[in-house]
Amino acid sequence: MDPIEIPVASPLGEVVVIGCCVLLAGAALWWAGPKFRAFLNTLSRRRLQKPETTNVHIIFGFVVYLIILAPVVIATYVGVGVATTAPTLISSTGVTGTTFVCEGSPILIIFSCSTPFSLGNRRKTIAWNEIDRVECTSRHDGTISALYISSKTRRIEIGSFAIHDLSGPHDVILAHTPRSAAQPCQTAFGANGRTGSTNASRII
Repeated sequence: MDPIEIPVASPLGEVVVIGCCVLLAGAALWWAGPKFRAFLNTLSRRRLQKPETTNVHIIFGFVVYLIILAPVVIATYVGVGVATTAPTLISSTGVTGTTFVCEGSPILIIFSCSTPFSLGNRRKTIAWNEIDRVECTSRHDGTISALYISSKTRRIEIGSFAIHDLSGPHDVILAHTPRSAAQPCQTAFGANGRTGSTNASRII
């Protein structure tokens, strides 16, 4: 079979996503950075602490800044993930990829990506004879936005906002795996689609 490559994003998509991540991280650091430094200076007694400052205030301050700075961490992981994740490869050997997934809408600026916080998120290959579960996520128009390929010990997640509909790769994978591996597609609201169908249908 001819290999099929599924990139996380197209070149233009990479520019848009990485640009959004840089802007988000930069804005958060610009606003919160000086305030967080002042907070740390207060804790290190470089400035006179207010008499009413207690351990509860200090803990609360850390919690607030962790929440404020969380988008910086998430944006960094997403940006690095999009920039460095190699395309998923479907070939005669099996499926090769990672567990980093991006999903997009027809409008390029609307997208979502998982963040590869797992230290074990390395590129792996699941051979055809090792696949025991093929799952998918469908949109309400029947197109497939993400695929999940599992063996007993490994999992590969496929998502791309460079390719709006993954029905083609889904059919190719199902053609090389046992019928028992195919699972109904799940919509965003948990409705099932037709197992093995190119377009998943909703149950209303």
